[in-house]
Amino acid sequence: MNKNNKNLDNLYKKFPDQNPNPILRLSVDGRLEYYNQPSKPIINYFSLKMNEKVNDDLFIHVNPTLSKKEHEFEIKLEFTFYSFKCVYVEELNGINIYGTDITAKKTIDKFPDSNPNPVLRVSYKGILNYHNKGSINLVHALKLKVSKIVPKSIFQYLEEVALSGQSSIYEIQAGNFTYSASFVPIPEFQFIIIYATDITAYKVIKKFPSQNPNPVLRVDTNWKMNYFNESSK
Repeated sequence: MNKNNKNLDNLYKKFPDQNPNPILRLSVDGRLEYYNQPSKPIINYFSLKMNEKVNDDLFIHVNPTLSKKEHEFEIKLEFTFYSFKCVYVEELNGINIYGTDITAKKTIDKFPDSNPNPVLRVSYKGILNYHNKGSINLVHALKLKVSKIVPKSIFQYLEEVALSGQSSIYEIQAGNFTYSASFVPIPEFQFIIIYATDITAYKVIKKFPSQNPNPVLRVDTNWKMNYFNESSK
């Protein structure tokens, strides 16, 4: 290895230990040349050892990097999901593997499609990343599109929640429908999940209690009744 390559190698080795995410390096023939402390669960799971070839269960995912130069894959290790990006580094004649724990994101993504109410995921920059089937009416009314910035009526709430770091509930008017929407920030992934409920009927009934087929009564602060609808008789 010439002087320049040694300098690159030394520079590479200097910083990964400060990275909270897993970083590994393999030689082109699959030998483990380096790993940082956050990589320990991966090392233990695959029983990897320095300067020895990694097993086929891992190398089969990494090998495409040699022809593609860059390659990404996801893998589950017991109860943890990881996303890996592999990069072939010609100067080092090796493959750098950068890992990210995506368990929380996987958990968040797993259930919204079974929710009959609208669930949307929007980045801190205001870009809609996802919406479930229950969001169709809301999405159409507000003309939302995946990978596009949401309108100002939604963006203003995103800004407030992103700055405060606290969940907040807002009312959203979408065409003829009114939604109560809970904005929940997920700072680890720089996005906000919006859980919405259609409250249009509730708003109408509240406004016109006499049209409610169910009993509606109203009392003042002294518990004196001052209103009841026909259904309350």
